Amino acid sequence: MATFLRSFLIGFTAAATIGPMALLTIQRTLKHGWRVGVASGVGVALADGLYGLVGALGLTAITHLLLENQMILRVVGGGVLVYLGVKAFTAKPAATDGVGESGQNSAGLWGALSSIFLLTLSNPMTILFFSAVYAGLGTGEAEGLASAIRESALLFPLGVLAGS
Repeated sequence: MATFLRSFLIGFTAAATIGPMALLTIQRTLKHGWRVGVASGVGVALADGLYGLVGALGLTAITHLLLENQMILRVVGGGVLVYLGVKAFTAKPAATDGVGESGQNSAGLWGALSSIFLLTLSNPMTILFFSAVYAGLGTGEAEGLASAIRESALLFPLGVLAGS
């Protein structure tokens, strides 16, 4: 239970920062309604949970690969964010019924979830956050959490997902 609570706090901390993913989620919610906002939030949480799973399973090769290619990920992720920002800035306001809903279908919700999931995976802030968390798990007070993660590899990512 302590592992779940600690990992919940890690996920909450990852999600609590107001960064590009939070701003994109807010923008989508205001433009397309609460359903798209929830789908976007779930996409971010799933990406955070996946990073939790990567760390919990000790896939240092993947973490190393992400760190080696962080410049490419930054450029691609940054380019996509700039494109979305320019598109949002130049778009004409959509006519709505006053509630903010634009009749999103399941493909629209799936698109919102999957696109922000991929953006979160390529977000340098997310990569650096989880890299710092895992680097800290091997030292000092966090050593107990690191051994608990190894003992329960699924509990940690579930806590991160729930917290996010």
